[in-house]
Amino acid sequence: MNYKYDDQLNLSKIGSEKETKSTKKNTKKLYIYLGIGLLAVIIAGTSFILINNPISKFKSAVEGNKYVEASSVYNQKIKGNLEEEKKVEDFIKLELAKIAGSKWTNPYYQYWLEEYKEKPLH
Repeated sequence: MNYKYDDQLNLSKIGSEKETKSTKKNTKKLYIYLGIGLLAVIIAGTSFILINNPISKFKSAVEGNKYVEASSVYNQKIKGNLEEEKKVEDFIKLELAKIAGSKWTNPYYQYWLEEYKEKPLH
């Protein structure tokens, strides 16, 4: 074995400093990679749960005007579960409030009004 004397006259193995530094670097990299991997698994799992949730399927079907699909999701997976029925009811109320509160505007209405204002509709 090779030994050396450092500045303080302590006897130590040659190369042991390099081994501990490289081991610390490898351990640090391992923790970083494990953390990134764990974060990726958590994100993938959370998105899978949120996307395959019956409430999410129902909402996306309603927002996509797929009412037959929304009806089947409701009847097969939501109906009978009071908590999920309440969430669906709240969602429908919000959607109806959006529709009722919206205002449809026609940019050509003023032209139409000027031309047909005094004329009979028949």
